[in-house]
Amino acid sequence: MGTYLENETNIHEEHRESDLQITPALTFAVSNDNLPLYLKVEAENRMAGDYYFDELDYQSGHTVRQKIMLGGTFGLGKVSFNPEYELRINTPARGDYLDSNMENRFKMNFGIPLGSQLTYINLMPTFKVNANQDNNFYSETEIGYKHNFNNNQSAAVGIYNEFEKKDELNAVEFQARLYYNHKFDNGISLNPFARIGLYRHVISEGESAQDLRRDRVGIKTSYNADNGLSPYTEMWYQNTNIAEDKNRHTILWKVGVSYSF
Repeated sequence: MGTYLENETNIHEEHRESDLQITPALTFAVSNDNLPLYLKVEAENRMAGDYYFDELDYQSGHTVRQKIMLGGTFGLGKVSFNPEYELRINTPARGDYLDSNMENRFKMNFGIPLGSQLTYINLMPTFKVNANQDNNFYSETEIGYKHNFNNNQSAAVGIYNEFEKKDELNAVEFQARLYYNHKFDNGISLNPFARIGLYRHVISEGESAQDLRRDRVGIKTSYNADNGLSPYTEMWYQNTNIAEDKNRHTILWKVGVSYSF
């Protein structure tokens, strides 16, 4: 079980409407050593934008997100399969539960050996059910190659695709993603990463097409203590290429801790 805090802030005032604070989130996971299955439950208190303290606009900027995830780890020889189903429910903090938006996410992660290394394929088709709106479809796909230098160091490179289709918006994006992982003998792990925008095309209803490339660099850290406590952090900076003089610069920080019984 555990908890975490998260803050996502845009540097320039004209983009502050997409700021996000999660304070605090609760997590709970159950697994069994004799079964390759697990169950996770998360609840987030999400406050978005500059206006979530304004009573007149409180409902639209404040939601509670609940997640229920059921997954497992399976293998056949050196081939691994890590499926997960996630039910995500976003409910307005001052709205009716019938106004909730639901997402059904299916994560299908494959690991296929290529020589002594690993080729991975991560798929996440998502079906969204929006209150008072037509349903829409969203998917993420990443295909990459992971190289293990030794038991404590590895690196990976992948190509990522994001696709969303609904009545008022169609969007497609491609990124190159780079990862590095270093595990120290004292239990600390460092995971720097980078996302390089290759192509992003967004067509909104009543508007002309936009190309909004996004680049991100960041680092994740974690520590596994002998007493079951595991603190972790994440920080990243993202630049969204909207226009030459109106780029969106976003900073995220996240801190959390989990405890294993």
